[in-house]
Amino acid sequence: MRISAPDLSRVSTLRAAYAGGLSAHVVVDGVLERLAARADGVWISRFDAATLHARAAAIEQRWAPDARPPLYGVPFAVKDNIDVAGLPTTAACPAFSYSPAADATSVRLLLEQGAIAVGKTNLDQFATGLVGTRSPYGAPESVFGGDLVSGGSSSGSAVAVAAGTVAFALGTDTAGSGRVPAALNGIVGLKPTRGLVSTAGVVPACRSLDCVSVFANDLDDAQIVLAALAGPDPADPWSRPSKRPTRRGETYDSPRGWVVGVPVDAGLTDAGFAEAFRRFDYLLTPTTPEAAFPIGAKTGDPLSMYLSDIFTAPANLVGIPAVAVPSGFSRQRLPLSLQIMAPHFGERALFRAAGFFERETGYWREAPPV
Repeated sequence: MRISAPDLSRVSTLRAAYAGGLSAHVVVDGVLERLAARADGVWISRFDAATLHARAAAIEQRWAPDARPPLYGVPFAVKDNIDVAGLPTTAACPAFSYSPAADATSVRLLLEQGAIAVGKTNLDQFATGLVGTRSPYGAPESVFGGDLVSGGSSSGSAVAVAAGTVAFALGTDTAGSGRVPAALNGIVGLKPTRGLVSTAGVVPACRSLDCVSVFANDLDDAQIVLAALAGPDPADPWSRPSKRPTRRGETYDSPRGWVVGVPVDAGLTDAGFAEAFRRFDYLLTPTTPEAAFPIGAKTGDPLSMYLSDIFTAPANLVGIPAVAVPSGFSRQRLPLSLQIMAPHFGERALFRAAGFFERETGYWREAPPV
């Protein structure tokens, strides 16, 4: 009798299913079914069925049911400027393609936690762009349809998660590339403190700003993935050990004690919004200045098209953590997103604030209004 695969879009769902006796081979079959159903420029390369099933067999042999790591058997995708051994790294440029000898540190850490790498996802070439259309491998459409841009540069990773093909994905974020596509596809996009997650094995866009980012369908999943990724790495000169002072936002049981700043302009990088966290626990902005627009609609206005990072780029320039979370829908039934920023190494406080917003608003992955 054939067993149907569970919902692949949540780490928590998969963990419960595995605890109930689910086989990793069934999950692999479910991934393969979803991959066959979508041929829309999301993926650049993938492991074949035999390789994925070999990985499933390996993890089932390695871990007993009572000793499984947090990401056991969880399928994930990797932006194709991050090395995955066995697949080429292209950065969406065929002429640049090379075959890495080893996994990027971030990928290796996830594999060591039992996760299953499915393949490499599309991106704006060399991770430069915020629309998701600058690739010879196609332009992934937003999961909300209508020929809408998916956002960039981590376009394929965001769509792979939002479509339920994988439970989470790695992207990169240099000016908003890990949050803009999350916003336009109605999911979570997490940019950690610069240096918290290793960028060894990542094709650089700007080494001093680059971060490995996480796409997930909810905050709990993003937190689980970050826990697997965070830590110093001698192979990354920008890596820094986490400093864990208590943040103001962590010390209150409810938001009644929080002090929240809402910038009146985008000047977060001058000498003043640097002093911001002496006054505020969090900074809040929209993730993007507008909702998604049709593919090709702004090719004649490139400045407007690339101003999608006006709210996200400051977090990269000062190296603080930020998360994009769904915040409802526009009148045109397009997803909106809130960005929450916290001080350096304030990820714990960041998840606390975002979690409160998730619980209290009811916006989490709800269908757009009719």
